[in-house]
Amino acid sequence: MRKHIDFTTLFDMEKPLLEVRGLQKLYPYKDGKLFSVGGRKHVHAVDGVSFELHEKEIFGIIGESGCGKSTLGRLLIRLEEPTKGEIEFYGVSTKELLATNPEAFHCLVQSVFQNPFDTFTPNDTIGAIMERPLKLHNIGESDEERRQICIDALNEGGLIPAESFLERYPHELSGGQLQRISILRSMLLKPKFLVVDEPVSMLDVSVRADIINMLLKLVKTHNTSILFISHDISIIRYVSTRVAVMYLGNIVEMGETDTIIHKPMHPYTQVLISNCASIDLGEKREPIHIEGEPPSPIDPKPSCPFAGRCFCAKDICHREKPELRRMADGRLVACHLVKEEA
Repeated sequence: MRKHIDFTTLFDMEKPLLEVRGLQKLYPYKDGKLFSVGGRKHVHAVDGVSFELHEKEIFGIIGESGCGKSTLGRLLIRLEEPTKGEIEFYGVSTKELLATNPEAFHCLVQSVFQNPFDTFTPNDTIGAIMERPLKLHNIGESDEERRQICIDALNEGGLIPAESFLERYPHELSGGQLQRISILRSMLLKPKFLVVDEPVSMLDVSVRADIINMLLKLVKTHNTSILFISHDISIIRYVSTRVAVMYLGNIVEMGETDTIIHKPMHPYTQVLISNCASIDLGEKREPIHIEGEPPSPIDPKPSCPFAGRCFCAKDICHREKPELRRMADGRLVACHLVKEEA
């Protein structure tokens, strides 16, 4: 039996850990009355997203519900297939890697989802659940060694005595305990990249900070990079070094987290930040109120996706979709009205 995969033998480690170019996900809109002349209409869930993520980096994704951030996470781990675009790890296409070496892909990439109660098979013990990925990837010389690996992981996550947790079933544990185990299990294969989607939003406030801190300690120990998806700006500020703001399937602003939070440039980012309580207790922000709901994602018009709700939109915003442009401070902003280019 082998140990963990040595990624340096498979990839060019000098290239970015993750590179996403022009990623798009369309879903057919299935309604007998809604067919365009050129064919069936489509929901644009992710609409041309591009970014890079580097080793040991925590990259945040924020936005309203329905903006496409969770779909983006599923695309990156190939739970769903992109309609267009490229996803590469260390310069290797994830599609190619899954076809030629799926074992390496699943060791490289892991995930933690929002609802811990949906993560585990209810009729298996925690021990069986945690040992399964170790068996699938031939890690450990024996059942006893694999059990010890799981015990060490549970101890590291503060679930003590670890042996008692291994014999229990998911329904016997709290949501916080299950989410801890979900995180610990995802780290057993020592992945280089972890997608974390709203990991504490369903948990009691009293346990959220402990679970976030456990996650941050684990990824620092194992040099794992994270795409951290959340609607909670205060959590994103706490965990991430860079952040991308999504609206209607598009990234509208991206850059250093503190820079964007303290000086948002895109009007939508300004709305998000102004309405977020508890970012800085000593800093007073006047909430920006906007009218209406986000436009339909079904075959959107070639305009700024935020134009219909924007408090400073001009004619050009309704005619042309802005590209992400680099600003003097290094951030990227997709807004016709922001002129401070490098």
